[in-house]
Amino acid sequence: LGTLTAYAFSRFKVPIADDLLFFILSTRFMPPIAVAIPIYLMYRAIGLSDTHIGMILLCTAVNVSLAVWLLKGFIEEADNVADDLEDAAFFVTLLDPGSELAPVLGALIDLGNLLTSGSQELIKALSTLRAGTPGASREDTMDFLEAIHRIAAVEHEADTTRRRIAGMLARSAVDARQLYVTSECAARLERASDSLLRVAFRLRDHVLRDAPARPA
Repeated sequence: LGTLTAYAFSRFKVPIADDLLFFILSTRFMPPIAVAIPIYLMYRAIGLSDTHIGMILLCTAVNVSLAVWLLKGFIEEADNVADDLEDAAFFVTLLDPGSELAPVLGALIDLGNLLTSGSQELIKALSTLRAGTPGASREDTMDFLEAIHRIAAVEHEADTTRRRIAGMLARSAVDARQLYVTSECAARLERASDSLLRVAFRLRDHVLRDAPARPA
């Protein structure tokens, strides 16, 4: 439920979205203990006391607001990755694969491969989450953190490759149109790597905040 709501807020233009998000988050402002007795009395009156459906409804009402708030930011960053890759693909169609651009095109392919590698590492991190919460075992935690670390390394390599492309373009004799198209394509790919890293860091911060503490 939280994922579907967060996706709708991230992908569509929802009227008064900011007000609705604030209202959803405001349900977390009141301490749960403050409403424990009223909820118990209400549940007893409608016959939901000490039932599975009552517990499901209560847990959903308490946790869905936080889930929406956290997942909205996560999905927005993931959307930024997709948007930048789509823009980069458009600029690729405008490139003229001439001999002057051959070395630059090779560097662009390297940059695209880095994005593919980073996306695969993010999928590994998500697979670790689906298998079990990192922190439950040392192996799961290490696999998860190593995937995040590799995504950070990909982002660093993408920055380096973008600067290398800029240097190659500065020394090349291509026309202004191809110079612009190639530079924009590299910029979109590098920006996608930045968004991918922000997704990974959001995921890491959320997981480590909720991971059970291990005894010293």
